[in-house]
Amino acid sequence: MRHNRIFACLLAALLIAPGLMACSDSGTTETAADTGSAAVDTTENAETEEADPFAGFDYEGRDFRIWTSINAAAVSLGNSNYMIQGPEELTGDAAPDAAYERNLKVQELLNVTFQYEPLDNTYDLVKDSVQKYIMAGDNAYELIINDMYGTASLTLENMFYNALDGKYFDFSQPWWYDDFMSDVSINSNYQFMLGGDYFIDILRCSHCLFYNKSLYENIYGNADGMYDIVLEGDWTLERLNEIVEESYMDINGSGSRDIDDQYGYVSFQIWGSMIPFLISADPNYIDRDDRGYPYITMNNEDSLLLMDELYDLYQEGQGAWVANGVTEDLAVTIFTSGRAMFVGYQRLGSLENATVREMEDGLGVIPYPKLSDRQKNYITSTHDTCEIGLIPVTLAPTDLDYVSAVVEVLCRETYKSVLPVYYESSLKMKYTRDDTSAKMIDIVHDNIGNTFPMAYNPSLNYIFLSGTFCDDNIAAGKKDFASSYAKREPSALTNLEKIINDFEAKQGK
Repeated sequence: MRHNRIFACLLAALLIAPGLMACSDSGTTETAADTGSAAVDTTENAETEEADPFAGFDYEGRDFRIWTSINAAAVSLGNSNYMIQGPEELTGDAAPDAAYERNLKVQELLNVTFQYEPLDNTYDLVKDSVQKYIMAGDNAYELIINDMYGTASLTLENMFYNALDGKYFDFSQPWWYDDFMSDVSINSNYQFMLGGDYFIDILRCSHCLFYNKSLYENIYGNADGMYDIVLEGDWTLERLNEIVEESYMDINGSGSRDIDDQYGYVSFQIWGSMIPFLISADPNYIDRDDRGYPYITMNNEDSLLLMDELYDLYQEGQGAWVANGVTEDLAVTIFTSGRAMFVGYQRLGSLENATVREMEDGLGVIPYPKLSDRQKNYITSTHDTCEIGLIPVTLAPTDLDYVSAVVEVLCRETYKSVLPVYYESSLKMKYTRDDTSAKMIDIVHDNIGNTFPMAYNPSLNYIFLSGTFCDDNIAAGKKDFASSYAKREPSALTNLEKIINDFEAKQGK
């Protein structure tokens, strides 16, 4: 991702004297309108840091109303609202307290008052709720925060403002996930979904693999051996399948695989656990034309290889235990009790899970594997239910300036004060157990991307992920990519052409 934040700087920020930190936000009446930028222009020397361009803003106590999700994403991952709305008072817990103090700082800086309205919808109900709100013409909220899955298709219907028109947004700054926002749009010149550090659910929903370091040491002699494979760039689906098979053991001597054996990989549900593999091993699902619109490019040899590798993992070998009878809790318990090398479907936020934190064996965190050694970088899948930001068009056009100023500062202050606490102190120190895990988390975090196939898969006849790879093939015990793709392609191409034509018509082109 182009945001490539260097978290060593964030850690350093924790060590800077409070007085020095405060100097970047004091002593000026200059506004972003005066400077032509909403972002802090910093240098490596904190003493020469320019004054905060938002210091002269005064919205006279105006309400900033946020319609925010409070629905839990998964069994192992609670909701992220505790770091968006924050607690009502200081709790003694570092991360939510940092969110509380951030909110106070932003309110004081801009002279605004935050108001929150919760929405407890499961992912399948979000679309209807948001759509009804917009269609009713209600203007009760400046910002909506909810699931990408439920809102992606609504971005095609002129229901949200193009964030690129926001006067005070500066998406070149490190607190924005600019590549994510461009990739998740039907046209890269129209970015309707906001992704940045304030929308922390994107980070907490980023998939990663947990591995049992004690079990790895028992089999291979070096508990940190997985880290070496990752850092050398050799972590591929082929290597994963080798380790998964080598880790299987018939513990109870029954002569057949059962839930009491030791496995290389355990997860619940074929489809859900397959998502991060399909995203991380990108077979080049799409490319974009010179107008910024996507076209499908996945009918290639890499897709055939991806099908083969995933079929080997889920169907061919004996080292993986992924059965419909395995719940997410049970999969994690099998892993933490020492009977699985890897557990799937976990995310960075899952490190907060009490069962994981109390695990007696060594715990390692690594990114999902590449397709092959031809792939340059690791790719991280954030989940399709991650909660993104949206600016409803029911607001007056002039309100976009107001929203962009407030959200820009929220993302900036999250980057400066909340992320150092949550990322460095919680994820890296409190929830992991070795220095190299921190490097692995950096890799996971810095490579979030390839989101378009996940966001628009339902709109395009499920050609990218669940249909072609899972439903038509692996879940059915088959691996015939060519015929599955050929079956889905005509409808997908027709749908994509219609989506683009309708989108252009709505934009007045």
